[in-house]
Formats: sequence, C-alpha cells, structure tokens
Amino acid sequence: MRVRPLALLNSKTRKKQTGMTLVEILVASVVLMIGLVGVLSMFGYLAAVMSYSDEEMIARQKAREALESVIGARNSADYSWADIANVSNGGIFKDGATAMTNVGSDGIVNTSDDTGVETITLPNGKTRKLSEFTRQVAIAPAMLGGATSTTLSTVTITITYPRGRFGTGSYSVVGYISSWN
Repeated sequence: MRVRPLALLNSKTRKKQTGMTLVEILVASVVLMIGLVGVLSMFGYLAAVMSYSDEEMIARQKAREALESVIGARNSADYSWADIANVSNGGIFKDGATAMTNVGSDGIVNTSDDTGVETITLPNGKTRKLSEFTRQVAIAPAMLGGATSTTLSTVTITITYPRGRFGTGSYSVVGYISSWN
C-alpha cells in the first residue's frame, strides 16, 4: 500500500468540495430579510383592517334595519304611499345624510321625531355610541321601461362609518318598495 503525501490529498479533494461562499450567504440573508419585512408589514396592515371590521358589521346591520323601517312605514296604516318619500318630495324621510339618531315615537328611522345619538351594545358587552356614523335614506321613483313608475320606488340606504387611518367607509343597500302591501 502506497502512502500519499497530505498536500496531494488536499489539492485533489479541494476541487470536489462544495459549499456556500460568504457572498452567497449574504445574498440569501438579504432576500430573507426583505421577505420577512414584507410579511411583518402585512400583519400590521391586517391588524388595522381587522380593528375596523366591527364598524363595517354595524354599518351593514344598520342599513338593513333602516330598509326594514321603510318597509314597515309602508305597511303601517299611519302613512299613505305619498308619505313614503323624502321630505323634499313631500314625504316623511329626511333628505341627505344625517347622524345615526335614536328612533322617535313613530318607530321609523330618519324622520323628524328622531332624537339623540344612537348607542348600541356590542356582543362583548361594551356599548358604542354611533356619533361618527351617518345614515341616508334616499327614496326615488323606479324606472320601468324608461318611464317613471308611480307605484314602485327605489330605496337606497347608505351608512357611512369611520375607518381610522383609512378614512371613511360606506355601505349601501338598495331595495324596491311598491304601493301594494
């Protein structure tokens, strides 16, 4: 058996060795850091968005309640079909966006007898004053075949709500209401 000198052994095996150079490790760590910064900033954004999901849920519920209120007014014997309109058209519903007020004695939202800012109780037991929310009830005659209907109206309820650093959001629900009960 022949013994090889150590220097020859190292020179031949050195060519076969593989590994990462310092430059490759630095490039890989920079790419990893860029990815981590992106992921972490996304968590911050998502946390901010999630913190305003309660407001969006409240806006959706309040829009549906307002639409039900308009339908309830139509079904009530206390009001005629002509009353189911905005004040500017001779009806009972206030024009434009108004504060989210408590329902008055008539039990209908956005009418002249509504008072005070509405306060709700959240599922976690906390109360929330809706002073930063607005509600708009817009009632207009529906268009049928290019003509204005006298027996069908479009009801658009729009709730505007705060979204912190994202400004304000709005949620609208549109329904139709006819003069027939």
